[in-house]
Amino acid sequence: MQPGKSLNRILASALGLAWLCTARPAWATGDVPGDSLSVADCVALARGGAPLLAAALLERSAASSDSAATALNSRPALSLVSGATLAPNGYYDPTITNLGDYQLKLALTWTAADGGRRARERQRSAIGSWAARERAALEMREAGLQAATLAFRLLRLQQQVPLGQQGLEWREQPRLFGRT
Repeated sequence: MQPGKSLNRILASALGLAWLCTARPAWATGDVPGDSLSVADCVALARGGAPLLAAALLERSAASSDSAATALNSRPALSLVSGATLAPNGYYDPTITNLGDYQLKLALTWTAADGGRRARERQRSAIGSWAARERAALEMREAGLQAATLAFRLLRLQQQVPLGQQGLEWREQPRLFGRT
């Protein structure tokens, strides 16, 4: 894995968690139990807003379109060519021009043998499309896994807050054995 890519994932996860914490302050503080997110909700939100996942999905769509386009490259190519050459007014000379040339050509090109070039292009495009689908699935899994991990960490930290508050309250109380 590239160092920049892992840093991007960490930053995306941190931004996602920060957004989750600021978007719903009631559940983040634990004040309103009915307005909380489950871990599955956190995973769904992370998958909906993960920039790496969005990029992978766009790449998958582009690769799919490329694959569909290269699947058609074995078909014959049909082209229409037209043209006209006109003699300018007043300059018509029957020995030089014949009142202009007009052409209309319909061409059908079908390669009989290309050494397997188009077949290789189709295979390469299909492999690229498969790889893009797999990358998108991997990014979706990673986004969900990171969101679930962060949600569990947040729950663990929320459980530790009351214990820390109790410890502070105990330290602030006057001691029983003479020290105040």
